[in-house]
Amino acid sequence: MRSIQSNENQGDSETIERNEYERGWITLVDPIIATRLSAADFDRDKAGQMAQALHSSLKPKAIDKLLQKVDQDERPAWASIEFWRKDIDHVLLGGALNGKSGRSEAIKKIRSVWTKLSFTQLEERMQIIASDNLPAWVRENYWEELDPMLMKGVAGSPRDERVAIKRILELRPELRPKVVAARAKYFHRIVGTRGRKGARCLWTESLDTELRDLLSRVNAQEAMAALQAKTHWPRASLLRRAQKLGLLKTKQRTINPWTEPEIMFVLERVNHSTVKEIARQLDRSEKSVTRWLENEGLSYRCEEGITATQLRRMLCVRHATITAWVDQKLISRTREGRFTDRYLSLFFRRHRDLLKWDELPASTKAWILEIVGNDDEADQGPDFTSPRRRHGAKSQNSEELLVSEFSIPHRNAPSTSQAEPSGDRAPRNSRARVANSQP
Repeated sequence: MRSIQSNENQGDSETIERNEYERGWITLVDPIIATRLSAADFDRDKAGQMAQALHSSLKPKAIDKLLQKVDQDERPAWASIEFWRKDIDHVLLGGALNGKSGRSEAIKKIRSVWTKLSFTQLEERMQIIASDNLPAWVRENYWEELDPMLMKGVAGSPRDERVAIKRILELRPELRPKVVAARAKYFHRIVGTRGRKGARCLWTESLDTELRDLLSRVNAQEAMAALQAKTHWPRASLLRRAQKLGLLKTKQRTINPWTEPEIMFVLERVNHSTVKEIARQLDRSEKSVTRWLENEGLSYRCEEGITATQLRRMLCVRHATITAWVDQKLISRTREGRFTDRYLSLFFRRHRDLLKWDELPASTKAWILEIVGNDDEADQGPDFTSPRRRHGAKSQNSEELLVSEFSIPHRNAPSTSQAEPSGDRAPRNSRARVANSQP
């Protein structure tokens, strides 16, 4: 009862802090926007130039459609403060979904229009917006009631741990078992309740004296090798002892904590991009990204494209036929055995005579034509000679067709930031496109 009451009090305090921040943000932004709107030269053309600067990827037709919106009083929305305040938030949200370079680019765009907003203020605002769009299970306060229960199971026997995990899954049915098991594994690594592995290194005065003597005569590498040959102890134990005695300088580890925009970006891209690509865009090491995904119980295997089973169902062929095409190198696939749109587009263009076009359903025909970038109608046959719109780009409609046609559930955690672990995965950049297209 006390824990529930304390959690309610903490939730109320967080709500109060958030409301205070919102009031402070409105107090900061609204006068800046009002000054620009009250300028004598501000009109629809000026608003269009500002919108184009904030949304450089949009075409003029999309900008015109954006400016056609009206408020409740049938006045142009672009003449209101709320319109531009929301537009700033949408640009920041789009930047959070596009990695480290995308975040800095979004802030630069906003400061090119609203010069009085500082980089620090916009960066803090991006953190708040990204935090609001994160799923509940990523936040630490989500686990406040569950962690004591899990810690008690970890401290006990393996059976106690399984019972604790089962109880947590009953209390939080939206969680995946792998997420809870990964958190239990994290507690094992941090707390170490299952005891030490191997014998404990017992240091004596003579060993300490020998260690000092070795380090005074030779370098650390040779000293550790000589003492290790004598004691057969792990090298890490010898180094820790030397650092404890002040014989070696301890390297100061630079901790780079994960921010809300980075977490949001990882959840959006996981299973769509490789760990190497995610780490590159976040300017982090691959080990850092992999460790975070493992701690959250998420699979970091890239699942871009479709499986052989999905492909044979779409093309109405036997599985042996797909295998024969792969063996004959008529079609390529990834290391995970999946067929991406790039490989499928090349196959459809080079070997369209292998398709039973008249026997394919209309949804499959539309999917094929969309992959190869053909604007012709599906009933005109497989004319794949027209240039592609985007080379190797994954179409949102193809993903929807696959899901609706076969209803194949996704096994891994979702990449969309608002979904729970049991939800469906959204296309990779759908949220970014929405965030950058409308306020």
